[in-house]
Amino acid sequence: NGGTIDIVCKSGKGIAAHEDMLLGGGSVTVSAWDDGIETEGCITVNGGSFNISAGNNGIKAGFTGTGFETDNGLITINNGDIIINAMGDAIDAKGAVSVNGGSVFALGYSKSLKSFDTGSTQAFIGVSFRGAAGAEVSVDELYKLTAIWDFNTVLFSSPQLKSGTEYSVTAGTNSISAVA
Repeated sequence: NGGTIDIVCKSGKGIAAHEDMLLGGGSVTVSAWDDGIETEGCITVNGGSFNISAGNNGIKAGFTGTGFETDNGLITINNGDIIINAMGDAIDAKGAVSVNGGSVFALGYSKSLKSFDTGSTQAFIGVSFRGAAGAEVSVDELYKLTAIWDFNTVLFSSPQLKSGTEYSVTAGTNSISAVA
């Protein structure tokens, strides 16, 4: 719920739990070889600043340590500032992933785009879009992020996005249009 936490994990997960996880504040930086933040239960983010760099999934809910699904696995983002660079799925959940506030900018490399649930109350963009490590990725002039690894998915949500409005997602000289 507060403080400054810097986690560097050269093997394994950055933050892991077997039950539900509530993230309420503070400044958290995670650099993990495996998943950045992972739980077998549900994850709720109510505030704070999170900068996640993960060799696998950025944020993951609803899977056991052996990869099997559990009966849980919702991710709900109500507030906060979340930045994710992941070599796997940026955000992965067995259940729905909802964004209702705060800002999220996530780059990942996935077999298929895993985006926010349509029941989210805040506008979002989720696109399949390839880019290389080191590229500066932007959504119009709203936000910029430098990719740590090659990526093929971009997720973005911010209170500044207007539902039904078209935005440009750009990486280097490549761009794609997306409707929030």
